[in-house]
Parts: sequence; C-alpha cells; structure tokens
Amino acid sequence: KKFLDLDAGLADMRNYIIKDLSGSAVSEQEAKRLADQIPSAYDPPEKFASKMKQFLNSVDEKIDKRVNLLGASGYRVDEVKSQIDPLDDQLINLISSRPDLKDLFLK
Repeated sequence: KKFLDLDAGLADMRNYIIKDLSGSAVSEQEAKRLADQIPSAYDPPEKFASKMKQFLNSVDEKIDKRVNLLGASGYRVDEVKSQIDPLDDQLINLISSRPDLKDLFLK
C-alpha cells in the first residue's frame, strides 16, 4: 500500500511539474526528458535519493522566486511560506514508505 501511495504521489508530481515547466503543449521527447529528471518509485535507492535531492532544490528555488516576486509586488507572503512546511512533511512520509531510502535521504 505504501509503495503504491509513493508511486501515485510521484506520478502526480511528475505530471504537474512537466506541465508547469513546459506548458500544456509538450512533445513526447521533451516529456520523457523531463520525466527522467523526476524520481520514480522504481529507481534504485541511490538514484532515487539523488534525483529527489536535485528535484527538491529546484522546487525550493522556484517557490522562493515566486514568493519573492509576490512579496516585491506588495502581496503578503507570510501565509504562503507557512503552507510550504506541510508539503515537506508529506514528502518525508512518502520517502519513509521506502525503507531502503531512509538512510540515504532522511539524515
């Protein structure tokens, strides 16, 4: 069950990110290239951890840029920042469903 939850969560994340990075119209080749950069539940542990760390860094950078842009435009961003932490907790729960990743990723 936990593996299926991880696989489904990663698939949702992959679809969202591909659309966000490339727009709604994307070639099959571009979709494959983007998908290969996102961790898969079937990746070996070391590869999964490496892809996930790189992915999280990219997401953090993108969130920071958007939050800073909103803040510079006069929007109150304190609430936005406080909503990001629960997403990190959900991700940790997903990773925890793969015991082989705990030592590699959750240190």
